[in-house]
Amino acid sequence: MAWTRYMQSVVEDYAGNPRGAEEYALDGLRYAPSGPQRAILLADGLTGVRAALGDADGVVAAVDEAGAIVASLAPQQRGPLHATIVHDLDSYHPVNFGSNAATAFARLGRPDDVREFNALVTPLAEAEGSHQRSYVRLDEAASTRPWP
Repeated sequence: MAWTRYMQSVVEDYAGNPRGAEEYALDGLRYAPSGPQRAILLADGLTGVRAALGDADGVVAAVDEAGAIVASLAPQQRGPLHATIVHDLDSYHPVNFGSNAATAFARLGRPDDVREFNALVTPLAEAEGSHQRSYVRLDEAASTRPWP
């Protein structure tokens, strides 16, 4: 159910309905009390829509909670990096977390926060030859002004 709510949240966000996306993400959190699923819903599902709504405090709270979860994950819950929510809801790589956080801060137009998370993400992404390197650059460029 957490995965379904995450996907519904993403669709609503892409469709330009951040309130609906937030509702789905929050409902998904009811089914994901801890672990990778909760971190994914917070950092990928909830932060983006809260950024779209201009809720900087909500973004920070979701990033903080997701970051604490990611820091406590067992090694088998941290990857692989190439896994996506579509393939795997039982792991969440720290690079994906950092990239999701940076994107939310880019949507808010907060370049200092984007650079902070990208500084954490970049060495890991480069070491693993990840596609996330392009997202890092996009977030840095986009963070100079809030997204529409």
